[in-house]
Amino acid sequence: MTDSIRRILTVVYSLEKGGTQRAAQNFAEGYQANGLDSRVLYTREDGLRRGELEAAGVPVYCLLDSADRIALLQWQPQLVHLHSHLLTLAEFDLIKSSFPAARMVETNVFSIPSPWAGRLELSFQLAQWCLWRYIRRAGAACPVSVVPYPVKIAAFTRSAEHARRDFRAAQGLQPDDILLGRIGQSFDGKWSPLLIDTFNRLRRQHPRLRLLVVNPPPIILRGIARSRWREDIVVIDRIEGDGALCDCYSAIDIFVAISDLGESFGMVLAEAQLCETPVVAFA
Repeated sequence: MTDSIRRILTVVYSLEKGGTQRAAQNFAEGYQANGLDSRVLYTREDGLRRGELEAAGVPVYCLLDSADRIALLQWQPQLVHLHSHLLTLAEFDLIKSSFPAARMVETNVFSIPSPWAGRLELSFQLAQWCLWRYIRRAGAACPVSVVPYPVKIAAFTRSAEHARRDFRAAQGLQPDDILLGRIGQSFDGKWSPLLIDTFNRLRRQHPRLRLLVVNPPPIILRGIARSRWREDIVVIDRIEGDGALCDCYSAIDIFVAISDLGESFGMVLAEAQLCETPVVAFA
């Protein structure tokens, strides 16, 4: 890359909640904050991040909107940063053909070579372990480098005690409850039934133990329905805004991350620790 690159297009499949979407937003806002002409293209799903990006001065476009595509064709990015998770080959081909002179890089989440790996300038891996796995799978398909997700540190801090109490009270929780918590994407592989099994075993010994899950997938909801202590499990479908997330993280006594697939980076783990909530992880 050279210092002459000024126009950067960040590409992500969705502007909804999720680690991939948050990482794309953080990169795009970071480019903008550093004086670059930063814009975002989502390929399929609009969502809550549009407003936050636009408030930060980052224009947002949709691949399916012909007027948006024309505007980007006139702008012509010099660098296209793909967040490859759930992008399709057809979407890549359309983007590549639209901006043939642009350099193409990707953030690769699961260390699995993308179908377009041989057409990239660089593939970013989230950790050294991811880099090792990617090289074993892809060989010399394209150059690679470790570039972790950026985390907006200022956005996550421990909430005031009254906000923590208010959050608990709104969920029917008592100040002296011992609250385990898990926030994640509603995708089975990002969770594990072991979370509910572990809670059930611990609950037998600790009457004040409670569990809070945010955005759980069907596999967790089924486990909750079978639990003898399902009345002690709080389910929240959606939390919007970093302030509300901080209150949730801060209200949790121990963040319990149990998943079948593990985490390449684990955005929620970093956020929980920024809110001074201890994390226990198992995968």
